Amino acid sequence: MPAGSSRKRAAASPVEFRRLTAPDEYDRRAAPLLRHPDLMAPVADLHRAPLLERLALSAPV
Repeated sequence: MPAGSSRKRAAASPVEFRRLTAPDEYDRRAAPLLRHPDLMAPVADLHRAPLLERLALSAPV
């Protein structure tokens, strides 16, 4: 992936994390369920690789 396209992708990221940065009422009501480790582990496993990739892209060089 060219450097320019990864920067473009990183610039779009805040929209994708809206539920973390500006939760609505539905998100707030769902939050206690999402904190339960038995419910969270399978979801975290599904998203682990993309999350680590994004964290690596945003790390200072």
